[in-house]
Formats: sequence, C-alpha cells, structure tokens
Amino acid sequence: SAWPLAVDEARALSIAGAAVGFPVGHASAAVTFQGIRSRPRWSVVLYSASEPPDQRALVVVDAVSGDVAEEPYVEPVERV
Repeated sequence: SAWPLAVDEARALSIAGAAVGFPVGHASAAVTFQGIRSRPRWSVVLYSASEPPDQRALVVVDAVSGDVAEEPYVEPVERV
C-alpha cells in the first residue's frame, strides 16, 4: 500500500515558492519520507532572487496532498 507521488518536483517548487515571502532565485528539491508508512515529502531549499541572495528557506511539501507540511524555515544569508 504505497503512497501515490501526486506532486512532482516542478509542482513542489511552485508550492514552496508561494509559501515564502520573497522572490525566489535558485531552488532545489529532494524527496524524503516521514512516518511509519513512509509518506513522501519534498524538502525544498529556496534562495532569494537578489544577487547575492540575502535570504534562504526550507519548505516541506507533502508529495501526496500538495500541502505545506511544516512551517517554512526562513533565515537571512550573511555576506561573506
């Protein structure tokens, strides 16, 4: 009884981008699994579109329902 992967990577990136309060530049997504039945989730890392990026975020998207599964984590990126 596997979970259907109803949300693909492109859709997960779109959902995650809408969940943060800044324009998105670079982004990356990876499938992870949660719980005893291994429900699939997308872990999406987003960087702001400014050059260089001044914010980054981690958004977890449920790969079955498309819901944002956890409160997005957003932090500033310090210049080096």
